[in-house]
Amino acid sequence: MLIVALVVFAVTAWFLGLKPGMMAGGVSLGLLVVAGLMPLAPIGIAIYLLHVAWIAGLWYLGGKVQRARARTRPWSQAQGWVMRGWSLWNKRK
Repeated sequence: MLIVALVVFAVTAWFLGLKPGMMAGGVSLGLLVVAGLMPLAPIGIAIYLLHVAWIAGLWYLGGKVQRARARTRPWSQAQGWVMRGWSLWNKRK
C-alpha cells in the first residue's frame, strides 16, 4: 500500500513537480487506506485500478507535459499579473 503511494508520489513529482507530487502521494495514501478498510471488494479494486491508470497515464503523457511546461517561461503568469495591475493603477482616475 505504501509502495503504491510512493510510486504515485515519485512519478507525479518527476513530471509535474514536487508540490503536486506531495499532494498526489497524500491523496493516494488516503485512498489506499480507505481501500484497505473497505469491506466491499469492488471499491478497493476500483481504487487500485485508478492508481494504475494514473501512473500509466502520467508515464505515457509525462514527456509531452514536460515539453509543454518547458516552452512557457516560469514567470510569465506573474509578469502578466504585474502588467495588469500596473495598467489598472495607471487608469485609476
